[in-house]
Amino acid sequence: MVTDTPLLRVEGLRTALGSDGNNFDVVTGVDLELREGETVALVGESGSGKSVTALSIARLLGPRLRTVAGKVLLNGKDLLSLSEKGMRQLRGRDIAVVFQEPMTSLNPVLRIGTQLAESIRRNPVAASSVRDRAIALLKSVGITNPESRIDMYPHQLSGGMRQRVMVAIAVAARPRVLIADEPTTALDVTTQAQILDLMQARMAEFGAATLLITHDMGVVARYAQKVNVMYSGGIVERSDVHSLFAKPAHPYTRGLLNSMPRLDRPRMGRLSAIEGLPPSVLTRPKGCPFQPRCAFRIDKCSQKPPLESIAAGHEAACWRAREIASLPLDDQADAPAMRSGS
Repeated sequence: MVTDTPLLRVEGLRTALGSDGNNFDVVTGVDLELREGETVALVGESGSGKSVTALSIARLLGPRLRTVAGKVLLNGKDLLSLSEKGMRQLRGRDIAVVFQEPMTSLNPVLRIGTQLAESIRRNPVAASSVRDRAIALLKSVGITNPESRIDMYPHQLSGGMRQRVMVAIAVAARPRVLIADEPTTALDVTTQAQILDLMQARMAEFGAATLLITHDMGVVARYAQKVNVMYSGGIVERSDVHSLFAKPAHPYTRGLLNSMPRLDRPRMGRLSAIEGLPPSVLTRPKGCPFQPRCAFRIDKCSQKPPLESIAAGHEAACWRAREIASLPLDDQADAPAMRSGS
């Protein structure tokens, strides 16, 4: 059951690349909220800042990245103010991450059971029951013959099985928040659905919240209740999933949806693509970062639009958001004639 009080609240998160004297913002001021029992999607193209946002929340940034502003509040406790020792005590137990590539996340020289045991011990448990608990976890994520698989190394498992192990490790200590960073990349669609279904089922058992990071709008439609659309380091639209798919209010969101094949309406032509590439953090344009690729751009787009409410629970960072939300969504590219608006 979803509660009204946020379990995780991210406020004004900024993460920069570089040294003190030469910083470039990768994440430009992100606000997010997750409630118990809720799945919130963070979507966008590669390079939009989704994974850096996830790593910033979990305090797992590499040496050239650092969070320079904002708060990450878990049950009111600011994770950014904790020492590394204090953060290690929370990881796995209160907040866990499933990464997109298990072969770079699992230790190749340790058996599966050893890696599972590390997470199981995040909560008090009798030493004699750790192996039985690990076997039960492997079984719960759909791994056959868990009694023998538990003694295997990661390279002895298929890609789908390794990802199931990653899910088992992440949920072993029953975390309050799970960050799933494109957890089904490179898996076939059947295995993808199985992994996402079991991940959602395990989190529902103890009413945890999930931040689902993906570029797949089909996955968003099936699993998320709320959506945050990210572009060039910031949130450009947020809404419940039904409103976003029915009335997207940002041109970037329209582009993402128009690039998807739809089964719920007749095809009206070829699928459209968003022209151009996302801006580099080194050459981010002034004003709206999407304007170089936008069919709706006007002179005012030289000023950066704020993220504003256009309807109950629906926000967008676009000067023409209400106008765009009123347009029908189809499979055709948006007409350049829209640029004539003021």
